[in-house]
Amino acid sequence: MRAAALIVAVGVACPASADWPTDPSANLPIAVGSADQVVVKLAAAPDGSTYIGWFDNRGGAYAVYLQRLDPSGTPAWSATGLLVSGHPQNSSLVDWDLIADSAGSAVLAFTDVRDGGDLDVFAYRVSPAGQPQWGPDGVQISANANFDADPRLARNTDGDVVVVYPRLGTPDPGLMMQIVSPAGVKRFAGDGVRVGGDGVEAPAFNEVVPADNGSVIVSFVRDTRTFPSPRHVRAQKVSSAGALLWNAGAPVIVSTTSVPIAHRPRLAADGAGGAILAWHDTRTGIFQVWTQRLDAGGGALWTAGGHAASTDVSVQQLDPALAYRAASQEAFVFWNTRNGGQSQWGQGAQKIAGGGGRAWTDPGISLAPLSTTNRSFERAVPLDDGVVLLWLQTPQGSNQDQLLARRLDASGADVWSPAVRVVSSRASDKFRLAVGVGPDSVIRVAWEEGGDVYAQNLNPDGSIGPRCRGDWNGDGTIDFNDFLDFLNDFNAGAPRADLNADGVVDFNDLLEFLNLYNTPC
Repeated sequence: MRAAALIVAVGVACPASADWPTDPSANLPIAVGSADQVVVKLAAAPDGSTYIGWFDNRGGAYAVYLQRLDPSGTPAWSATGLLVSGHPQNSSLVDWDLIADSAGSAVLAFTDVRDGGDLDVFAYRVSPAGQPQWGPDGVQISANANFDADPRLARNTDGDVVVVYPRLGTPDPGLMMQIVSPAGVKRFAGDGVRVGGDGVEAPAFNEVVPADNGSVIVSFVRDTRTFPSPRHVRAQKVSSAGALLWNAGAPVIVSTTSVPIAHRPRLAADGAGGAILAWHDTRTGIFQVWTQRLDAGGGALWTAGGHAASTDVSVQQLDPALAYRAASQEAFVFWNTRNGGQSQWGQGAQKIAGGGGRAWTDPGISLAPLSTTNRSFERAVPLDDGVVLLWLQTPQGSNQDQLLARRLDASGADVWSPAVRVVSSRASDKFRLAVGVGPDSVIRVAWEEGGDVYAQNLNPDGSIGPRCRGDWNGDGTIDFNDFLDFLNDFNAGAPRADLNADGVVDFNDLLEFLNLYNTPC
C-alpha cells in the first residue's frame, strides 16, 4: 500500500486558478479548414484526457480523424489530428460511435464502403500514443450485402468491447451484436449474433450500455421499414455468450406507442444490472416525455408502458436528455418544450427517484417558459448529487447559436450564480453537441460549427478554462479535503492520480500533487 501520510504544509484556502480557453468567444479549435469536418464524437478517458473524433473532407473525400487532448486541453497529436481511416466513404454519412476503454485507449466503430457500395461496420482501437492497436485497417464487424449503419459501443465488465448495429434491407434484417477482445479478436463468427428483430422487421435507433456479469442491455425501435411500421420501444439483455436473457429470448416491450420517425430513445445503465430509458411519443395527443426503469431481470419498475416525466400537458415535450446517478438511484430528465405550432420553445426538467416518484413536483421544473428563442440539443451530465444541463440557444429566425449550461442540485435549485453560464458565445451555426465528463468532474463538450470542430471544458463551479489542479475535489478552494481526496485516488491507483502522465501512479505523482497543493492558483 502506498504511503498515506506525510508532513505537508497546509496553506490557507485559496481560490482555485493548460490550454482550455477562458474566453467563451474563443473556444478550442480541434479541426478547422476549408473542407467540412462533421459528425463529431467525444469520449472522456479515465486519466482525464479526452478523445474527439470526426469525419473530415479535407482530401476531397470523407476520412475518419481523431484527436487526444490532455487534461489541460493540450492536443497530444498533430494539430491537424490523427488519420484513423482513409477508406472510401459515402458522401452521405451515417452516425457512428466513440468510447474510451479502461486502459485509456480510444475505440471507434463506423461504417464505410471499402468492400463495395453497401455499408459495412469496422472497429478500431487507438492507444494514447496514437498507435493502431487492431491493425491499420481495424476489425471488420460486418461483411454482407445489407445496409449496416449507426453502430453503438459499450465496454462490458469483462473488459471486452461490444458493438451493436442495425443490419437493414434484405436479406435477413435485424439488430446485430459483436464482441471484440482487447486484442482485437471477435468472439462471434460472421456478422455476430442477432439481438433484435425476427428476420423481417428492421429494428434500429439502438443504444447499448454495460450491465452485470459481462452482459449488456440494448434498446431499440422495433421496426423502421416504412412510415406506418410499429416503431415501438424495445429492450433486451444479452450475455457475453450472445444469449438473450430477458423474456425467454423475446424483447421486453417497453412501450406499444410508436415513436416518431428517426427518434432514438435514451438509455442509461442503472449500476445494478438494469437500465433507465427515456423517449417521447404522442399517446396523449401531444408530444410527451416518458421513462421506464427495467430491473436486472427485465421487469418494469415504473408505470407499465411508460412513466410520465411530467404531468404538464399544456405544452409539448420533446427530445429528452437522460442522466442517471447510481449512488442514489435517481434519474434526471431534461427536455425541450414547445407550443402546438412548434414556433416557441422552452425547457423542463425532472428528477425521478428509484421507485418512480417525481421528486421535482409532478409537472417538473420549468427552466425556461415558451418564447421565440429556439433551444435545442439538450444534454444532461450527472455531477455530485445533481445534474449539469447543456444546450444550444438561438434567437428565432437566426442561425447564430450560443452554447449554454446550467447546474441543478438534488432539490432542483440552481448551484451557480448567475444560473446560466456561457460555454460558447461566438454567434455561429452550431450542431451536434458531444459531451463527456472526466474523473475530475470536469465536463468536456465538442460540437460542429460552420463545418469546423471546436471544444471547451466546463468546470464544476461553472467556469471555463484551466481548473486549478490542486483543487482536487473541484469545490473552488484548495484545502485539506483536496489532500485527503487525492490520497484516496493515489492509494487506489486511479488513473487521474498519474499527474506526471508517465503511466504509473507512484511517489513522483505524490510529490507533484504536494507542489500543486502548496502553490496558489
